[in-house]
Amino acid sequence: MVKVKIGVKAYSDKDEYLRYHGLTIDRDLPASFWTADPGTVIGVSTSPFTWEKEFDLTEGRHYLVYGNSSIKELPWTAEIYINGKMVAKGSNISRDQYLKVEFTVGAAPAIPKLTTKDIIIAVAAAAGGAAIGAATKRAALGLGIGLGAAGAYIAYKILRG
Repeated sequence: MVKVKIGVKAYSDKDEYLRYHGLTIDRDLPASFWTADPGTVIGVSTSPFTWEKEFDLTEGRHYLVYGNSSIKELPWTAEIYINGKMVAKGSNISRDQYLKVEFTVGAAPAIPKLTTKDIIIAVAAAAGGAAIGAATKRAALGLGIGLGAAGAYIAYKILRG
């Protein structure tokens, strides 16, 4: 299990009434959640609404759904945060339109290993740039060109997998 901090910041410039706020993870938030499934209620508030909680989730893909009990004529805007980073922002949120956010929990994807051939090509690119610099009496520029080419090649290999 991985500890994940989920946060919600929601506000409305038009709605001055108390509203239920609800959130589910890996399941849909039911219509009229405040009566249909009171366990999904994360707060009752006027604008603005702020909430944060830590969850233990398995590694892999997940989704959450945030909604509130406002009517569509008094829409809200919400920002969703995962571990302190804003991952989604939605507007026109009401009892008729919720915000669904997909996210991944766990380690970053593995970086492909470079082969000996890849390293030789990168070193050759750097050496080639240095040789150009020596021939033109601009060693620093040549080395920069060579190292840039080497770095670009390695980045290409990593991204391509």
